[in-house]
Amino acid sequence: MINNVLLIGSGKRMKNNIIPALYLLKNNFNIEGIYSRSIKNITLFENRIILQTTNNLDQFNFKKINLIIIAVTQGNLPDVIRTLSEKDTLHIKLLVDTPINIIDYTIIKKISKFSEIGVSEDSISLPIVKVAKEIINSNIIGMVRKIYLFHSGYRYHAMSLIRYLISSKNVRLIRKTSLNDTYNEIKMTFRNGVTANIVNPRDYDIGRMLIVGSSGSINTYFIKDKSSIYLDR
Repeated sequence: MINNVLLIGSGKRMKNNIIPALYLLKNNFNIEGIYSRSIKNITLFENRIILQTTNNLDQFNFKKINLIIIAVTQGNLPDVIRTLSEKDTLHIKLLVDTPINIIDYTIIKKISKFSEIGVSEDSISLPIVKVAKEIINSNIIGMVRKIYLFHSGYRYHAMSLIRYLISSKNVRLIRKTSLNDTYNEIKMTFRNGVTANIVNPRDYDIGRMLIVGSSGSINTYFIKDKSSIYLDR
């Protein structure tokens, strides 16, 4: 089955990640069009493909659309959801590239106008994360007790990464402590008992990860410990 996709947004994330991915999966996805606030051309693959956006949603037949992917700023996202909810969308799946920061709780009713809703996340597909997950599943380090992200996690991306590694969807407690104008620490407790600490600010060039299990650990920095598994970033 080919999914007819409507894209909302025309920024770097849409141009560099989402549209190329859909073209590589063209046997499964067909781009119906790209909606943005202003009309512009999007060039792909060294100008071999040129797509033009539109600022008119009324030109689309929403009955034909199976999937809508939104990649806009967090501030613009609620207005986009409200506008789309006025269309015939009860049969459409919605994929949001940035989670909604809910300030106006009426937006929750608007979200219910779609058949399914998901948030995209690609950090969990990074090779080093996949390897860490395989090690955890093999039980080499025992039960995961705690995960540390030192300057290597950012908000919802960090939470998605940790949830993936420990196979837990539910966070019981989140607490943020500001240490000064630059440094802060976020502590999470999950329902399965695993805890996590995220030390900010984020700096992927120096960021490190430590996963502590009941009988070993996984590290992205070298430790002289026979029970430690070192993963080179």
